[in-house]
Amino acid sequence: MSGTLVASGLSKIGRPELAQIAVPEATSTHKPVPHHTIVEALVETLSFRHIGVVQEEYAVSPDGMKMFGVLDLETQMEGCRFSIGIRNSHDKSIRLGLTAGLRVFVCSNMAFSGDFTPVLAKHTKSFNLVDTLSVGVDRIQRNFEPLQRQVETWRKTQITDATAKLIFSSNNAFTLRSSPPRLLFLSLASPASAKSPWVDEEIRHLQTEKPEAPCLLIILAGVSNATSRPGALERSAPEVFQTVIPAMDGEVEGIPKVL
Repeated sequence: MSGTLVASGLSKIGRPELAQIAVPEATSTHKPVPHHTIVEALVETLSFRHIGVVQEEYAVSPDGMKMFGVLDLETQMEGCRFSIGIRNSHDKSIRLGLTAGLRVFVCSNMAFSGDFTPVLAKHTKSFNLVDTLSVGVDRIQRNFEPLQRQVETWRKTQITDATAKLIFSSNNAFTLRSSPPRLLFLSLASPASAKSPWVDEEIRHLQTEKPEAPCLLIILAGVSNATSRPGALERSAPEVFQTVIPAMDGEVEGIPKVL
């Protein structure tokens, strides 16, 4: 998968299993939409625009009330693929949400991030699924080209020798001297978010998926713009690399797991 789904103890399932999840009755103000109906409508809306899905996976809370998923799309460029993250609930705990881009992260702990979030919709009695997804997928499609241009710009950008030495210096207990070259995961975080259990969860997921690949946590300098919104991810300006810490055995060495 290009997108990342962290289920935190929940079993990952496919689309057929979603259809078996019970749906509570609608009320005068709340209209639950079955998880599988949303996914099927999304895939259909994508197909109308000639956007295929190459891989998908989902997770559902034990009571079936909340659903989380990631869909990898056919649309890609050299070295990366676009993905869509999705979540939904039957109990009003979270709105229907879509997040999309080249870096998509969905977790059952409510972490939900991508390069942009085209859909956040409440399940009110006037909610129209087809219209909501149509507008959302249009926004996703319009952002393909700008993101591709951004990636090309990054590829042409050179970093200084000092920055490169700081990231890959030998005194950080890590070396890239191997043959053949090894895959490396870099996890970026602000000083505050590096102490959170969610960063630890992400590193554990990376090491589970690719146990042979080293993982480095890069602490970024800058001012956090985290919000109080549940599930909001903390971000920092990545202009200056403050320090690099090897993440061993799924833990951030030298930093407590919780604040």
